[in-house]
Amino acid sequence: MIRFEYHQPHSLDETIALLTQYGNEAALLAGGTALLIDMRHGERSPGHVISLWEVPGLAGFRVNRGFHVGALTTISDLAGTAAGHPPLRALVDSAWLFGGWQVRNMCTVGGNICKASPGADMVPPLLCLDAELRLAAPDPFRIASTVALTLLPEPPSSYTPTASVLPSAFSAREYPN
Repeated sequence: MIRFEYHQPHSLDETIALLTQYGNEAALLAGGTALLIDMRHGERSPGHVISLWEVPGLAGFRVNRGFHVGALTTISDLAGTAAGHPPLRALVDSAWLFGGWQVRNMCTVGGNICKASPGADMVPPLLCLDAELRLAAPDPFRIASTVALTLLPEPPSSYTPTASVLPSAFSAREYPN
């Protein structure tokens, strides 16, 4: 049996404080499609699991002279809400081709990118859209391009909380309607 302490913060500041406190002993839980499997296979054994589901503002899709995708947006939600925007067709097509419907309903955009596995299906269309990644950290929010993210030597989830902590959103500059 895997033993860990479960935390359910209600703000981004509280989440960052927990990550800072527990460091490498902590793991973030978004959709759970990667973390829970890694734990079951013995690849990860965090002493603290921090759920992101009660943190406001991390989910959703909106368009405002560009687009914004919250890190907790599920792949299914992204596919459905972005479908009405022709410039995002590659992103929508990638989302619909992503795994089976059960996985699309649980997997989050942020989790897919943070796992940084070879199957990070959302990275290529975000790269094509020149999307930027907004990172939450103990310091003020930082912006990183998805190109820089894909060139990191280790997946973002392996960094300590004082480095990149968690993606809070993905957005791209203006695109024609």
